[in-house]
Amino acid sequence: MYNKQIIDRFVAPHNVGLIKGADAVGSAKNDALGEVAKVYLTVENEIVTDAKFKVFGCITSTVGLDLLMDEIKGKNIEEITNVSFDEIVEQMGEVSREKLVCLGLMSDVLVDALKDYHKKQLRLQKMRERLALEQQISQEPFHIAIIGDDD
Repeated sequence: MYNKQIIDRFVAPHNVGLIKGADAVGSAKNDALGEVAKVYLTVENEIVTDAKFKVFGCITSTVGLDLLMDEIKGKNIEEITNVSFDEIVEQMGEVSREKLVCLGLMSDVLVDALKDYHKKQLRLQKMRERLALEQQISQEPFHIAIIGDDD
């Protein structure tokens, strides 16, 4: 049912794991199939430097996610929005039509990770702006005026 390439990749995936303190975390599930996936991305200067995943799913979804992680490493965070899932399927070799539905997790989990990344970046930018404002205020001269009787 599965070709040698898929079996080999399933037996020894390259990117299974967890990245503590990941810059982006995405999750997705396919209720109809009972599959759940999570991805973790490390991003430095807008480039994905590491990508790991965990999945509770079939061989096809596991191999697809593993290939996806390879595909996005080294790419700009915006470039990964244009990843070709057809190319990933092509890399897998022959996949039965019944199993193609298992690959839907790839798109969903990547979209969720990108949302998380952008949300974290927006929060970080707001914190930087607040810190800059606080530093500016602390550097301004402080004057105390005493109002009262001249006695």
